[in-house]
Amino acid sequence: MSPLAEPWHPQRIKVWHYQAQLCQPLLIPAYPDSATDQREGLLLEAEGPEGKRWAEASPLPGFSSETLAALIDATPQAIHHWHAHGLASPETPASLAFALSTLNGPECHESSPRQTPMCLPISRLLTAQTALKTLPQGANVKVKVGPEDITTHFARLTTITHQRPDLILRLDANRRWSQDAVYAAMQQPWRGQIDYFEEPCPTAADQYALAEAGMPIALDETLHEPSFDLAKLAHIRALVIKPTLWGSLDRLRPLIAAAQQQHCAVVFSSSFEACVAAQQLRQLAHHYSPNTPAGLDTEHWWPEPLLARAGATEGGWALRPSSPLRQVKPLCQITF
Repeated sequence: MSPLAEPWHPQRIKVWHYQAQLCQPLLIPAYPDSATDQREGLLLEAEGPEGKRWAEASPLPGFSSETLAALIDATPQAIHHWHAHGLASPETPASLAFALSTLNGPECHESSPRQTPMCLPISRLLTAQTALKTLPQGANVKVKVGPEDITTHFARLTTITHQRPDLILRLDANRRWSQDAVYAAMQQPWRGQIDYFEEPCPTAADQYALAEAGMPIALDETLHEPSFDLAKLAHIRALVIKPTLWGSLDRLRPLIAAAQQQHCAVVFSSSFEACVAAQQLRQLAHHYSPNTPAGLDTEHWWPEPLLARAGATEGGWALRPSSPLRQVKPLCQITF
C-alpha cells in the first residue's frame, strides 16, 4: 500500500503531554521491574484547511527503544522534518515516526472510527479475573505462560480447556520456555486448540527451528532484532506486530507485504497505547487483516478515554478536561 498521492499538510500541530492513571498495574513479563499504574505520552493535534487529525506517541517504559524524555526533546525537530519532506527522519523515535505517518496514512483514515471496533475480531487476554463463561463461542484468547514449572501451566490450561473446549489458544511465553516445553505442550489433550506459541524460546534460532519442525510459531521480539530476515518466514505461523514500536508506516508496509506473500498471518498488537493510537491500530488491522483476531484487548486498563466525540467529521474529537485520573498539558505548538 503506497502513501496518499496528495499528502495532507497541516498548518499547525499542537503537542500535548498526557499522564493517565490506569485501572490496574501494567506488568510486562519480560521487564518485571517496569511495572507501573500510570501511562504517559504525547498527543499530536494537527489542524489543516480540511479539518483536524490526531496522532499519538506513547513509548512503553522498559520496552520501547526511546524514553519519554528523549521523545519530548526530539519532537519539534522531527515534526519540522516530517512536514518538509513528507517522511520522518531516520533519527525520529519509533513511536513518533508512527504517529506522524498515521496523519497521512490512508489505512488510518478510510473507515468510520465507530464502525471498525465492532467488526474487528479481537483476541482476549486471559487473566485471573476473566470469567470464562462470558467469552463468546470459539473465542481466540491469549494466555501468558511464564518461567514457572510447565506442569503448573499445563494444569491451568487443562482446567481452561476442560471448561471451554471451544476456545482457541495463543500461548505467549515471552522467550522463557525451552524447546522441550513446546514439544511437551503439543502432546497435551488440548493441543488441537493451540493457535500458536508466541516467541516461546530464548533465541530467534529456537523459534525458527521449532517452526521448521512443524510447530505453530509466532514471532514478536525477533522482529526487532538487527538480524531479522524477511526471507525466513516460510514456516512461521504469524507475525505479532506492534506498530508503535516498529516505526513509520513506510517501514511497516514491506513487513506486512512479505508476511502476506509467504502466507504468514499478521496479528496487530497493542503496546498499551491511549485511545488515539489504539483506534489507529484497529484501522490498520481492519485494513490489512480484517479476519485475524488482533491483540488489541487493552482498553480495560484505561478508566476513561483522553478524547471525546465533538462532531460527525473524522477529526471531530476534542480533549476531555483534566481529572484526577488524567492530566493533559500543552507542550508546544508548531506552525508552518
